[in-house]
Amino acid sequence: MRQFFGYISIFVLYVAISLLVSAESRLDSVYAQWRTLSTDSLFSRGISYYEKHQDDSALICFSICGNRPVSAMSTREKSMVVKSLTMSARLYFRFFDYGKAYEQLAQAMAICGDKDMGDCMTGVYMEQGALLMTYAHQKPKEENFSRAEQAYRNAFWSALKYEQWPSLQTAFFNLGNHLYGAKRLAEMRRELDAFASAPIPADVPRRQYIRCFHRGLCHVLDGDMSKARQVFRQQLMQVPDDEYSNIYQFEAYTALVKSFAFVGQLDSAIHYELIMRQLAIETHMKDGEAITARDLADFYGQLGDTATAHQYADAALRSKDSLLAVNNLDQVSALNFVSQLIKQEARIRQQERLSHWLTVGLVVLVMVAASVVAMWLLVWRRRHQATADNRPQTASSPMPKYQASGLDEDNKQQLKLKIQQVLQGNDAVYDQAFCLNQLAELCQSNPKYISQVINELYGCNFATLVSKLRVEEACRRMADKENYGNLSLEGIAYSVGFKSRVTMYQAFKKIMGMTPTDYQKSL
Repeated sequence: MRQFFGYISIFVLYVAISLLVSAESRLDSVYAQWRTLSTDSLFSRGISYYEKHQDDSALICFSICGNRPVSAMSTREKSMVVKSLTMSARLYFRFFDYGKAYEQLAQAMAICGDKDMGDCMTGVYMEQGALLMTYAHQKPKEENFSRAEQAYRNAFWSALKYEQWPSLQTAFFNLGNHLYGAKRLAEMRRELDAFASAPIPADVPRRQYIRCFHRGLCHVLDGDMSKARQVFRQQLMQVPDDEYSNIYQFEAYTALVKSFAFVGQLDSAIHYELIMRQLAIETHMKDGEAITARDLADFYGQLGDTATAHQYADAALRSKDSLLAVNNLDQVSALNFVSQLIKQEARIRQQERLSHWLTVGLVVLVMVAASVVAMWLLVWRRRHQATADNRPQTASSPMPKYQASGLDEDNKQQLKLKIQQVLQGNDAVYDQAFCLNQLAELCQSNPKYISQVINELYGCNFATLVSKLRVEEACRRMADKENYGNLSLEGIAYSVGFKSRVTMYQAFKKIMGMTPTDYQKSL
């Protein structure tokens, strides 16, 4: 009986998997249609999707184009492949897959190693700088910032060499903004001098805006903050009138604020920072809201206004939580490539109908398979229960790596009880520095025995066990509005021992099956 149901289950699941593979092969035919396009056509289609903000379809086009072999291509076609890889990196960066983005850039650099492809390196360096600078802000180490700065420098000199004026301006602006904020402008004197003599045509977009920024940095480097502020105000008057005007205006105000903050004129710095904050709120710049709240908290703290500083510090945390929630939603929507592709291609309506019936058939087959498996398990359980009393009871054999351990079953159970008492009655587990050695010390045992008991009796390792306890405590604190209602999600993450909000989001999603934001909503 048991074998009969087992064979039926295997057969049904085999049919279901076969149909699923068939459905996937039909979807692959859609990709095959795009693969038949020429490199130029495919790249143009990708740019069209990108400009329409259809990032998923754009990424498919750029991925197909970027993965084509370049050995027999002309220089022009190779440049299309490099640009496709660069655009793919930009989109993966937007989707928060930094590893994949860096992989695309490395592939583009390898192609640009050809002697006739040097002018393509500017765009690669630009994307590399943006990626590395974002990573450096998340992992603020000196070597990370140095790598990002070098990428922007490479982009600047490459753009100057090949007279790529828009890229030259962007690379200069990004490098200047960073070093100005870090009070290290003296390190880019060569770039300042080279930019001053660059023959940028008058019709290049943002020329006057960037020129004002350049002159302002030169005055800052000379120590003349009064002239620097005058030029930064002129920069505000040169903000381009396009879809990114709010960002350019925000950056111009940022330069002005720094000119006051660096010399201790905090009242004036706060005045313009408040203007920036209002601009960020009105234009829905979530990252701008977080930046201005953080800066205002710092300025008011220096003035000794603790209450206002705490108010803006809390606002900064809320803005970060909100930005993270938006990013998570963006990540989810970015994964829906195939369904978006089907909707956008009117030529595959017949395949859509077939996919519908295949889906219905798969659901039915899976339900049948589940029923068969359930029946088989029921029969097996009854037979198992009928013979359970006649089976000799044996102790569970130890895990292979612990066979030489000196712990017997009684000692394991006693040590498990100690571990439970420590973890449930000691807040040390919510300390970021809490480790296996500390737990062993509290249990008056050694780390090897503690690790063995956790692996054998809890069915997980030490890190997973601690993450579960911290997630449970985070859930309790989110529900306790009276005592913890003033904390943001980031604050709660730190309070229970997570080193960052990202670490808590990952553990929370794995253990609870939802994000902390979704859990709060469910409360």
